[in-house]
Amino acid sequence: MPRLLIRLLPDGRAAWLALGRDGCPLGAVTAGLPPAGAHDEVVAIAPAEDVLLLGAPRVARSEKQLARALPYAIEDRLAMPVETQHVAWAPASDPARVLVAVIARERLDAHLATLRAAGLEPDALVPEPLLLPVGSLLAEPGRVLLRGDESHALVLTPEELPAFLPAGPVEATLAAGAQPDLPATVITRRVDDALHAYAAALVDGLPLDLLQGGYAPRRRREGAARAWRHAALAAGVAVALGVVHLAVERQQLAAHVAAQREEMAQLLRAAVPGTQRIVDPVQQLRAALAAGGEGGGDAALDLLAAAAPALSADAATVLDALDYRNGVLELTVTAPDVAALDALRARLAAAALRVELTAATPGSRGVEGRLRIGGGA
Repeated sequence: MPRLLIRLLPDGRAAWLALGRDGCPLGAVTAGLPPAGAHDEVVAIAPAEDVLLLGAPRVARSEKQLARALPYAIEDRLAMPVETQHVAWAPASDPARVLVAVIARERLDAHLATLRAAGLEPDALVPEPLLLPVGSLLAEPGRVLLRGDESHALVLTPEELPAFLPAGPVEATLAAGAQPDLPATVITRRVDDALHAYAAALVDGLPLDLLQGGYAPRRRREGAARAWRHAALAAGVAVALGVVHLAVERQQLAAHVAAQREEMAQLLRAAVPGTQRIVDPVQQLRAALAAGGEGGGDAALDLLAAAAPALSADAATVLDALDYRNGVLELTVTAPDVAALDALRARLAAAALRVELTAATPGSRGVEGRLRIGGGA
């Protein structure tokens, strides 16, 4: 069964090429989408016009934490709200950095819908610029794609190209019909179609796959689901064994009550710095909040009680200060990294609280975060 390489064009058209196991073309480039059927692999190419390439520091150690933290790390460099964008990444040549590709979820959904309507389920979706070597360009009639460095690419008209050509050596791939005005220093080669150049680039593997996270291919998700089912089965056995030890529940309950009391004591110390004697932390908190806020001691305490389990779930995240005004509770915390802040935000949201992460500032002790909490969602 062949491997299919499908190019999604900026104007909504498509073209495809069948490849052998060695990556060599098995025939000519064909316009449109291939017929549905059994294929070893379906690799689609997203047009450069739809994808923004960026370089970013590796802000977390694990891949899971990095995937969650990256959107926050780059959101100030995006023209649109990060919630409307899908962010994918791959290792960069510098181990301390990553290569990031951003595509609007609306455009990504449209590309996948086009393929699925034709009975095709892509195994990978690759950004077009990453199929060009760094410091090279690909010219087609009326269009030039220039990849200046690892994380930057431009789509230009042939007339715009001279103003953006780098001073050093540049390799140019010219598709049939392309006649750009190039200086003599540019090394050129010709191909019948851009797909031939892109197929050759894929012989060494995928540079970056946009289908990450919730967009991972179904086969990949099904494999992960099987692993989770095995984990769930093991967890079920552990729970069943735990039932045998019901005698320890009384001790656990007492410890839980003590832990909750300590949580409230910590919240009291954060709300009223300098508090030394703690007799009844709940009543002391209510009085402090009513006096320092605007008569909303009970409401503030309700919010604190709802937030306390989420705050204490991660010992590495420390509550530094809190403030209650006009029905809104402001928390200042210090966390190891942005991923831990986002995990705290998620725990608070899971407790039916309206929560917003309003700031994340790196510092010597970690990342200082500010969270604004309202009432129930």
